[in-house]
Amino acid sequence: MGAEKYLFYEAVPKWFMFHKKNTILEIELSGIQSFIFGSIGTDSTVSGVSRRSEYIQWLTGTIEENLCTRFGGKNFYPVQSSSGKIICAVRRKISMDEIDNAVKEIQLKVYKATEGQLEMFYGLCEAVVRKFDERLYTDGNVLSQLGRAVSFQKYHCVNTLFIDEKDVDGSEFAPERMPGSEESEIRPKNKRTAALKFDLDNLGLFFRGIHTVDRSKQVSGALDTVLKSSFANEKNASIIFVGGDDIFAIAAIEDYLGVITRVRSRILNEISENPYLSLYKDFVGISGSVTEIRNDLGAVPLLYYYNEGEEMLEKAKTVPGKNSVAMRSGGRVITLQWEQIAVLHDVYMRCFSKLSPEERNSIPVNIIRMRDLLGRYCTEEEWNAVKSIG
Repeated sequence: MGAEKYLFYEAVPKWFMFHKKNTILEIELSGIQSFIFGSIGTDSTVSGVSRRSEYIQWLTGTIEENLCTRFGGKNFYPVQSSSGKIICAVRRKISMDEIDNAVKEIQLKVYKATEGQLEMFYGLCEAVVRKFDERLYTDGNVLSQLGRAVSFQKYHCVNTLFIDEKDVDGSEFAPERMPGSEESEIRPKNKRTAALKFDLDNLGLFFRGIHTVDRSKQVSGALDTVLKSSFANEKNASIIFVGGDDIFAIAAIEDYLGVITRVRSRILNEISENPYLSLYKDFVGISGSVTEIRNDLGAVPLLYYYNEGEEMLEKAKTVPGKNSVAMRSGGRVITLQWEQIAVLHDVYMRCFSKLSPEERNSIPVNIIRMRDLLGRYCTEEEWNAVKSIG
């Protein structure tokens, strides 16, 4: 029996040497979360965290461009490049040693440029690529081989071997080289804010049906575009970062119900209209969490609210069917269905004009307190709609 075939490409790069070996390279950045949110002595403000999140995307693209320049566009074919991960194919005319030396140099420069806050690991493997039914297959599961190679580097902490290398210039990968790295505008300003966490449900089921790297790249790119554009034109909210199927953002407390309602609607609409994501629309769900950023606690790192939101989000994902929002209600965390959020938001908007300036400045991110506030001004019909929520 022949070796088991694994579908690798749907589209066929013209330069591929069929029935001969090509080199597949995977690069992965490690330490991303701690880098984004910072540590003691780093800028842990919202704008600082947002800039470091953007840097991860910029660094990923810069590494890819560097390799493409070195090897030549006809010899280098990136099939995935996003959020700190790169998978690419390199034509066999470029030797394994050449690839290894080039990537190792970048590995050292990234480590130096980020002062060890980010580590870069990589794996190489040769793959015999065969053409069948206008698609490309590899003998053996290339992605598993690459994963093992990357894990081997992590296990042996290869980046720590670079500590004594002082003659390497990593400036081309330094955060200061990122265009627009100056202070960016973060909305809302000078308002009480809430931390928002969103996560797409059942995405693993969708990706399970995708067996090719290039198809995965198209889907990941489409998903990234959908999530980043979901906050477009939101005057009272800003994305802090998007990673995979995960969104972390802030919103003005006076409009947090509206923000999460509109963002969810945009995501669902754009997924249903995107040709690469259309099959996902039948089982997509969105789970979320909302927590208040407490100014009265002083300079609490944003990572605290990220972790708090993540813990609350896990509760939303334990609900049968998921697709719900975790929020505080009194002293406990509860989950609300999106239909309940819509009802609460509708009544809130009708009552907002009746609130006093003091009440508008103290809108609660707590369902029981929100419900009690609305109860002072809503009609009997509206009260009947919201009184059981929370």
